[in-house]
Amino acid sequence: MKKITNRLNSITFTPRSTVWFLLFIAVFTYALFFWQRGFYWDEFPWAWIHYRLGPAMLTKTFTTSRPFWG
Repeated sequence: MKKITNRLNSITFTPRSTVWFLLFIAVFTYALFFWQRGFYWDEFPWAWIHYRLGPAMLTKTFTTSRPFWG
């Protein structure tokens, strides 16, 4: 365990390598589950309003919601 800890402590990142490392982690994480991502149910009502009732009704729907007033 001490050997692993020493090895992890010896890793250093430059500002540029930090960005690449985070990009790698993000791509690796989302690439594993890319095909399992789907249409989430919390998005369904907004998409239905937009496609069935039109963008004007979608705007009207959001005018009654306080977080979107700002």
